[in-house]
Amino acid sequence: MELLVEHAHTSWWDFTDSALPALRQEASRPCACPGCGRPTATAIRYAHRVDRGLTLRVVRCRRCGMVRQSTGGPTAPRVDCAGLVQARRGTVLEFNGTLVNPGPRPGPGAIGHAFLAGAHTGLPAGRGEPVELAAHEERAVSWQVDLTRTGARPHEHELAVFALGGKDLTVTTAWLGLLPE
Repeated sequence: MELLVEHAHTSWWDFTDSALPALRQEASRPCACPGCGRPTATAIRYAHRVDRGLTLRVVRCRRCGMVRQSTGGPTAPRVDCAGLVQARRGTVLEFNGTLVNPGPRPGPGAIGHAFLAGAHTGLPAGRGEPVELAAHEERAVSWQVDLTRTGARPHEHELAVFALGGKDLTVTTAWLGLLPE
């Protein structure tokens, strides 16, 4: 997890990178957006064209864009969080979420967060940490994001929030509306 967080922070990391041409859409259905809560999203399931066991599930909202991407099914661990948080430069933001393991399997996992290309825009590095997941668990998680020494311009900055459980990786996208001091 720490390597993924570092890579996302130092690059324009993209979950699918260049893999989308190798995937074929298998299903889609309208759903509520996990970010804004509006009925403006679509849940889409893709499968690899050759190895049909490799799947990718995404939720894309007309308002928020790509909201969630996962290699797992509906029981994959995830971190639910607000789609947009606002904070002023010169403050410490407490970024809150809920770690959700909807599945029946307990086990080790990891969570983390990173500002995409944050190293290039002056945002602080993210953090990854191991977690122990209980079956059907929901618990609060939070990270302190120190914006007191940021060189980032007031703007909207993309934040990736990661959850790893077993072989399943789920990424939830959030946005930081960075306000002037």
